[in-house]
Amino acid sequence: HSASNEVASITSIVKKHLNNIENKNTKEAIKYWTAKEDTEYLAAQRKIVEELIDRADELTFEVGEIDLWSMSDPHRAESPDRATHAKVKILINDGNKTTKYKLILSRQYKQQFEIGSWNTDPLSISQLY
Repeated sequence: HSASNEVASITSIVKKHLNNIENKNTKEAIKYWTAKEDTEYLAAQRKIVEELIDRADELTFEVGEIDLWSMSDPHRAESPDRATHAKVKILINDGNKTTKYKLILSRQYKQQFEIGSWNTDPLSISQLY
């Protein structure tokens, strides 16, 4: 699905989010996890992003593989336009150390993808390529 409009859109959304982190634009970078009724989940998501912002001068960010998923199916989406979720692998380099994260995006009812959550990625570096 690498040439699909969905992948291009997801890449653009993720790069914009990473640029907000790199440029320490906290308001934009954490906007996905602010709500009137705060939860532990939202606070944990903000903490991940705030820690990345705090260390942004020392880090480099790289967008890796994008997997498209259809949650009605127990496997990857067969066509990009049917995908409801995207898992984007993010590599964060700190000198010689690489940390892997997964950024999860979702969309409902054929609308634009939106960033949903950050997760540490248990995959080994060799599985990212």
